[in-house]
Amino acid sequence: MRITTSELVVTNSKAYEELLRLHTIALYRAGYCAAVHGYYTGTTALLSRALRQAHYQQIQHHAHVIDLSKGTYALNTIMPISSF
Repeated sequence: MRITTSELVVTNSKAYEELLRLHTIALYRAGYCAAVHGYYTGTTALLSRALRQAHYQQIQHHAHVIDLSKGTYALNTIMPISSF
């Protein structure tokens, strides 16, 4: 099984950062994340323990970064500019 999760979005937009924070707070209030302040969900930190408690074995971690900055291949592939 492969689980993909994200934890932190970095932006230079104060408005988008606040929107993300409010979204995370809403997730917390609905019981879907562990962090009360809204700057990250806590999912990544709790995932290994949850999998072990569910009796999964050979749990591995691989960190990746996707740069979705304007003009990058990833942005143009994942979210083509024409869709903005």
